[in-house]
Amino acid sequence: MNFRTRGRIHLAVVCVLLAFIGVTVHADGLTVGPRQTNDGTIIINPRILVRASPTYLTQDVPLPVTITVLDGCGAGVIGATVRLANANDQTVVLGTGVTGGGGRAIIGPVRPSAAEAGPGVRVSVTSAAGSRSDTILRVRPAAGTFSVLELRIIEPAEGARPSVAVGESLRLLGLVRGIGTGTVTGWWEVNGMPIVPFTASMRSGAPVRVEVRDPVQISSKFRIGPNTVRLRTIVPNRLESRYTAIDVYKVGAAGRGLTGHSADLSANSVRFMMLNDPGQLRDATYHWTPKDTPFELSVVINGAGSGEVRGEWWLDGRFVADFAGTMTEGQAGPSAVAQSLLRVAEDATHYLRLRVISPNRVDSPVFAYDVGESRASRPVDISLVAPIGGAEVTGAAPVFRWLRVPSSVRYVLSIGSARDGNDIESFWTGAVPVGEAEIVEFAAPGVILWEPGETYYWKVVADRPGQDAPSSPVDSFTIAETPVP
Repeated sequence: MNFRTRGRIHLAVVCVLLAFIGVTVHADGLTVGPRQTNDGTIIINPRILVRASPTYLTQDVPLPVTITVLDGCGAGVIGATVRLANANDQTVVLGTGVTGGGGRAIIGPVRPSAAEAGPGVRVSVTSAAGSRSDTILRVRPAAGTFSVLELRIIEPAEGARPSVAVGESLRLLGLVRGIGTGTVTGWWEVNGMPIVPFTASMRSGAPVRVEVRDPVQISSKFRIGPNTVRLRTIVPNRLESRYTAIDVYKVGAAGRGLTGHSADLSANSVRFMMLNDPGQLRDATYHWTPKDTPFELSVVINGAGSGEVRGEWWLDGRFVADFAGTMTEGQAGPSAVAQSLLRVAEDATHYLRLRVISPNRVDSPVFAYDVGESRASRPVDISLVAPIGGAEVTGAAPVFRWLRVPSSVRYVLSIGSARDGNDIESFWTGAVPVGEAEIVEFAAPGVILWEPGETYYWKVVADRPGQDAPSSPVDSFTIAETPVP
C-alpha cells in the first residue's frame, strides 16, 4: 500500500469519526466539517494549501500570477477553479483559470487598477478537495513600480549541496529580477546571520547578478557540518531566497590509516551510475523512489595507474563510512553502493557524496535521492530569465534565457503566436542541449520570420529521465516595430 493510499484511509477514518460526533474543525481558515447527503454519504473537505507567486502586484502593471493548489498530502490538485477579484468586491474579476499539472494555474497577465491598491486582490479556489478564499495579493500604488519579484541563488545550483574543507572559499552567485529601475540593497546571510551586504542596479526589471566579491567573508562564518546560505533584500521591498545547503568538513579527517601508493596512481573523477531502460549504465545525479523500495546505485572512479584507492562516504553532510577500492589501469568499479547508504525507510531527501582521500583528494558530485510519493509529486518550475513580462525585443531575433534545471538531459522550447490557457499554440518546437552554465541561452532559429509589433509566447520543458518533467510558465514578448526612416 503506497503513501497516498494510506493517507486517504487515515483521512477517511477521521472523517467518519468527525461525522459521528458532529464536530467541525477550522484549519488555516478553511472550515472542515461533516456534511450529510441524501444518500447517507459522509462528505468532508480536507485541508488545502494555496500558494501565489508573486505575493503582490503593482497598479497598472500587467503580470502573470501563478497559483499552486495542494491537498492535505502535499500533492497538486488538478482541475481546481481559480478566481482573482477585488478583495472587497467579488464582482470585479481580474482573471480566472483552472489548475493543471502539479496543481498550477497561470493567470493573466493581471493588471490591477487603483480600485485594488487598498483592499488587494483576493484569490478564491474551488475544488473537490476543498475551497479557500483567504489569500490576498497586495497591490502597490503606481508610484511604487520599482520592486524585486524574484531572488535566487544560482551558484551553487539548487540541490547541488557542495562540500568544502575548513578554510576553503566557495563562489556564491545570486540572481535578482523584478519591475522598474533603481538600486536594490540587501545582504547575504549564513545560518540566519547577516554577513555581507550588497547593492545592485536593476534596469526595467531585467535580471541582475549579485556576487560575493570576497568569498572568504562568507566561508569564514561556516561551521563544521551543514550550513545554510540565503540572499535577502530590504530595498525596495523585503524578499528572501530559498536556502542553499553547504557542508563543511575537517581536512584532518582524511588522514586516518592511509597507506602508501605508487607514484603513477591518481584519481581524477568520481561518478555515480544507474541502469537505464536498455540495461546500460548512465550517469546519475538524482533519483526518486517510493518509500520502502530499495534501488541500485554504482560508483566509478577514473584516473591513472593501478593500486588501492581509499575514501570516505558522506551522507547529508556527515561522514558515515570508509571506502576502499582497487584501481586497475585507471578505473575502479563500477562498485555497488551499500544499501545502508540508500535509506528508504521514511519520506526524506538525502544527499550522498564519495570523497576520495588517497592517492589524492577528489570529490564526486552530490547524488540526491527523494523517498516517498508525496515528495516526488512536488513540482519543480523552470524560471525564465529573458525575454519576460511582455518585454520588447529590438534585435533581429530574440535570445531566450532560463535557469538550468539539475538532472536535465535536454530542454524543449516552444514558441507560439497565441496562448491557450496554461499552454501555447506553438508554431515552432525544438530541443535545446544542456550545458554547464547556470543560465541556459538559446538564439532563436533563423527559419522564423518575426512580425514587427506582434506579441509571441514561449515556454520551456525539461527532460529528466525517470523523473518529473518540470516546465516554465508561459511568458510573452513583443517584436519592436520597424523604425520609420
